[in-house]
Amino acid sequence: MKILLAYVVTRQLFEDFHRTLSCQLQFPNARNGFGQVLVTDTDMGGAVPSVKADCWVNGEFCLAKARNASIDYALSHGYEWLVTLDADSVVLNMPTIFPRSGFAQVNVFQHPSQTPYHDFDLSNPNFWHLMGWYLIHRDVFSRYRFCEDFVGYGYEEDDYRINVLKNVQPMITDMRTIHLYHRMRCTQVHNKDLFEQRRGPVVPQCRIGAS
Repeated sequence: MKILLAYVVTRQLFEDFHRTLSCQLQFPNARNGFGQVLVTDTDMGGAVPSVKADCWVNGEFCLAKARNASIDYALSHGYEWLVTLDADSVVLNMPTIFPRSGFAQVNVFQHPSQTPYHDFDLSNPNFWHLMGWYLIHRDVFSRYRFCEDFVGYGYEEDDYRINVLKNVQPMITDMRTIHLYHRMRCTQVHNKDLFEQRRGPVVPQCRIGAS
């Protein structure tokens, strides 16, 4: 089974990603068995393969473009599952629960601001949340792409789960990650109105292998 970890690492986030790699060393075997790719806006050498993505619109970042570049890479390289990650995502384990619907949210530990990067109290249930990091099967990501109308901060991943995949039942996998603390990078949310406008009626659910 081929599973791709797709990190979005823009030129402003190289420092964040290097910190992620340092923290990942605390879990040395966690990424065994995964394929990996960096989706970036510039040429980047290194041990992890990278793919260059045009992910800016009028000077603003478009995460949906980067996510769709991850989808294109997964499709062209024969991956069965895609895990969407950010530059500050530390992987803790390979999933063993794969959703029948082909779509699941990953369990995320929200690293608190006052805690050092070498000290993660993963046993504290108050810090575990479901965020916009997903485990997606090829049958789903080959048919459904992120909406690139979302430019600027926020809502593109909620839109994918709620609006784009409105006929796919969201589930929860046992894969776990850490979201490393960082200050809010943007102060404005542009996309709430667009997200609400795109809400529509729920249609029948699909399953892996369905036509």
